[in-house]
Amino acid sequence: MEVLMADLTLNTVSKNLATFNLSDVISGAFHRHSDNSVTIVLDGGYVMGKADCSACAIEKIGSVAIQYMRERFSCGIDYSDYKRLYLN
Repeated sequence: MEVLMADLTLNTVSKNLATFNLSDVISGAFHRHSDNSVTIVLDGGYVMGKADCSACAIEKIGSVAIQYMRERFSCGIDYSDYKRLYLN
């Protein structure tokens, strides 16, 4: 069994904007819209996409971070290569 843990830090900037850092692996911002959907923007300006709600956005970013951590630990892939291979 494989157990990977990640620490999520959320900082509220305003009612509709929060920054996040997930175990120094992925960081960026969540922008909540009036319909409660959330746009996820990674540092560097990469728009990861939209989620239906705040909890969904956290789950989505957590899944990406865990996938990346698996790749990094198993074969040493860096984030720019991971993004190019799996997110595009």
